[in-house]
Amino acid sequence: MRILISIFILFLLKTFSNANAQGTFKNLGFEEATFVSVGQFTVRSDLAMPGWTLFVNNSSQTTMYFDAFTLDSAAVSIHDSSSLFATPIQGQYSIVLQGGNVGGPAAIAQVGTIAANAQTLAFKSSLTAELDVYFDGQHLSLFNASTHPNYNIWAADISSFAGETGELRFSTSQFKTSLIDDITFSTLAVPEPSIFSIFVTGGLIFSAASRAIKRR
Repeated sequence: MRILISIFILFLLKTFSNANAQGTFKNLGFEEATFVSVGQFTVRSDLAMPGWTLFVNNSSQTTMYFDAFTLDSAAVSIHDSSSLFATPIQGQYSIVLQGGNVGGPAAIAQVGTIAANAQTLAFKSSLTAELDVYFDGQHLSLFNASTHPNYNIWAADISSFAGETGELRFSTSQFKTSLIDDITFSTLAVPEPSIFSIFVTGGLIFSAASRAIKRR
């Protein structure tokens, strides 16, 4: 059982740490932030999130919140370890997409070329069930590839878009909020959810059989 778990963990690490398929997309971990204040809680979005365009209520934005939330309006915000509202999932910064009670959605988007050898898009999120991901206007089907105490790793098969140029968009709708970080492209294909289920079930059966043999 331990050998099976080790192989499974190594597979996940290899899959989601493979950055060779990043293509022309940049700042996928949101670590290239420079903050220039334009208000009490707002900063220039082009410097805080270089490479990305922000949208609120389907309109592009030139400012974004830093370590702050709105009470009822849609917003995009960036958070560091000093934030009272959201703890970064990885590195220094994570992004919150807040679909407000008034209006929505909130989204971030970037136009780039997916590498010709790319198979999988993956990212970390604390509330990904509230999130929609699109490439070139087409909705990507997400599945939970790995669960952790403070976030999940979600993945989508993007092999059909390999080598193509288009807009990658992360969006959340009205009343929904998502914390996201560490977007990666991988050259390895991720198994379908059913295969993960078979693997887990097989491991449980193997473990139970081993315990039964030992009791004998």
